[in-house]
Parts: sequence; structure tokens; C-alpha cells
Amino acid sequence: MSVSLRSLLSCALVLLLGASPAYAVDPATEAALEADRVNQEHCADLYSRQVGTVAQAMRTVSKTWEYVSEVYEETGAPYLLYWRGTLAQCLGQETQAKRDLQAFVDSQIQQTMFASLVRNAQGRLRRIEGDGVGLGMAAVFVREGHIFEGAFRYLGGSGAHVLWCTDDGTASGQVENTACLGGLNPRPVTDVAAVPLGFELELEGYFARFIGIGARAMVTNPLASRVPTERSPGAHLDVRVGPRIRILPPSVSQARAGFLRVDVDFAAAFGRIEPLAGSVKYHEDLQGFLDAGSYPLVHAGVGVRLEGGVELGPGVLLTGSGRFAWFVPNTPERSIAPSPVELYVPIGGSGSGTELQTETVERDPAPLSATRLDVGGRVGLVFPVLPELALGPFLDVGLQRTGIRFPDDRNEIWCASEDEQECVGDSLSRKVFSTRRDDVYARLGIEVRFGAGRHE
Repeated sequence: MSVSLRSLLSCALVLLLGASPAYAVDPATEAALEADRVNQEHCADLYSRQVGTVAQAMRTVSKTWEYVSEVYEETGAPYLLYWRGTLAQCLGQETQAKRDLQAFVDSQIQQTMFASLVRNAQGRLRRIEGDGVGLGMAAVFVREGHIFEGAFRYLGGSGAHVLWCTDDGTASGQVENTACLGGLNPRPVTDVAAVPLGFELELEGYFARFIGIGARAMVTNPLASRVPTERSPGAHLDVRVGPRIRILPPSVSQARAGFLRVDVDFAAAFGRIEPLAGSVKYHEDLQGFLDAGSYPLVHAGVGVRLEGGVELGPGVLLTGSGRFAWFVPNTPERSIAPSPVELYVPIGGSGSGTELQTETVERDPAPLSATRLDVGGRVGLVFPVLPELALGPFLDVGLQRTGIRFPDDRNEIWCASEDEQECVGDSLSRKVFSTRRDDVYARLGIEVRFGAGRHE
């Protein structure tokens, strides 16, 4: 059980009054300590979905409220007005709470002995007269400190599917690289990305109130685009496993509730990529790209996520998070072979009237490496309906950057003409290009958060 500021103040009061044997068993001090204990241990139980727990908490708090009131009437100790008002507020008796807290503030506002309690009482009065921040279900949901937590999220939206050629042209010396990132006028190949289906499942267990371990799995399945093939971009699966650190307010705090969570993860990612093939300079006709096959992307790396939330009102939280994951480059093995390229070549010479025939050409260079990087953020509203259950909408934006690199070898360049001597420019030179793909998404979603158990 955490030690609250009020507990420390009460203990200080005991020491102060206990300096003389005459006050060793002062009933007002005992009543204040009992009120503090009951407030800490039972007020949160009034929001439980277990009827028996609520009933027991109601009886305990009500009995202590009556006890504090009787001792106050007998002793007139001013600080008992604060505790009687606090317990009334716990029970939802706001009129009585306001009356006692205001009387305590009025009697002690010029004094210094109970300055901290006066400030706390003033804050309670503002919440009673205002929006109830710190007292509602949102605050209870945050302060519970569940042993087990989880979330299920569905999200969908749109964005951009962008491919870049990343060859620099230094090895091949060919002018078809002018549209690559290292060339003269680089520009991307772009198409709209629609993401109707995305799921995320998160499970966490906390062996202490502030630290635990968790796992998260995210599936993104966008619709196929034409960049560069009908298979692109394909589904992504991301898995995160690692320690969880969370910072929660004290379970009995009456201030605005908030939380902070840090995840440090081992990260694994699964997907695929289809590289650009053909000519990236004249790509206005997207059907002009050739099919260079598919390469599975399986990566391992590290990730971090920072998430926080703050209570906007008694029934709503504003949450936000940022995430980043970096993956170790590796060398993929092709899973789908490239489509053959049919070219017309002359038979027995060249010139006007020369008979042409079809020749099947396959270009299948071995990749050097594949890379991946993920970054994103999220903002949302969470509406707790029970101390163990909440739901709400969110907006998620993210970038999934993948890349595959091939040798920039002039021997891998072929000509799309029956006369190879004409193949000296961008319109006729062809190759498989090193490719970087950026999948940029903006998605709306709905989440359900749940918890079980509570650290005392």
C-alpha cells in the first residue's frame, strides 16, 4: 500500500500531539489516522463491478464517516472537518463534503499548521464545484494498477504507397538511372494505399505496480496496388516482446489522473517486397513495369514505445504514444520468380525488312541486402465504463520503410529494342533496380482496453 501525503501529515500530527503523555491516545488523532486508512483502502472499491466489494466498502466508509463525525463533535479538532469532508466526498455526498471542507478552509486559511491539508481541501472543493476531475471512473481506471492488462484494436484508413529507385549509377554508368535517388532528377513512383483491415493485440503482466513484461502483435493488410505489381504491397506482421515500465498516480490521489508507460522490445517483422524493374524515368504508365518477382522480408531488431495519458474529465482520458523500431539488415531469398521478358530480336542480321522472332529473357540478380524501419504515433480518447474495462477511438499515423538492394551492374541491363545499338537512353534501357518502399498510413481505429487484478 502506498503512503499518501495525508498519511505523512497524520503521522506528523501524532508525533506533534504525542510529545506529551496527555495526548498519547488522543481520540482525534486516532480518528484522523483511521479516516486516512479507510480512504486509501476502500474508496477505490466503491467503483468495483463486484456488488459485494462495493457493499463492503460502503459499510466501512460510512461507519468511519460516522465515527469521525462523533469524535469531531466531542473534541472540536479542526482537522477532523477535513477528514469528514473527504469521506463524504468518497461516498458521493457532495453537499456535506463541500460544507465540511469549506468550513475547514475558512477556519485554517490564516494558519500554517495544516497548510498542506488546506491546499488539498481547496483542490477538492474546486473539483466538486467543477468537472469532477480526479473523482470519476477515468481516474479509477488509471489508478487501479492492474496485474494483467490488455488491449484489442481494429484500425483502417488510407495513405500512400511510394517506391524509389536507390541505385546511384556509379557502377553501371547508364543514363537510365537519372530517376534514381542518386541521379539527376529523382522522383518516386506513387499510388494510393487503402488499408481496410488492421488488427493489434496487446497483453501485459505486471509483477509489481510499476514494472512487468508484455507482448504486442500487429497485422496490417492493405489492398493490392499497381506499384510495381498487383501483389504489392502485401500484408505486414509485426511482433514486439519486452519489459514494460509504467508510472501511475497513487491509488488514493484525488488530483487529475495520468499515466506514463515505456516499452523496450525485441522486435520482429514479416512482409515482402517487389522491386522496381524496367525504366524508372518513364514510369507514368505504371503498367510498363516488369515483374521482378517477390522477396520475403523477415527482420529482427529493437523497438521502443512511449505512451502517456491524462484525465480530461471524470469519464474520459486523452492518450498519446510514439513508437520506433529499427531492424538488422539481412539478405533475403526470392520466393516468387520474376516473369520472363519477351523481346523481338532480328533473325540473321538487321536492317529494313529483317524477320523478327520472340526471345525470352530472364533478369534475376541476387540481392545484396534488405532493410526495414518503422516509426509512428497515435492519439486517442479512452472512455472507461468499469474499473477493468474501457474503450475509445484513436488516430494512428505511421511509416513502414523497407528496402532491397541489388548490384548496380551494367551486365544486368538489357535493351528493349530489336536494335541493341539504339539502346543508349532511358526509354530503351531496362534493369532491376535497388528499391526503397515507403508505406505511409493514416488510420482511424477503435480500441478495447481491459485489466484484471490489482496491486495493493
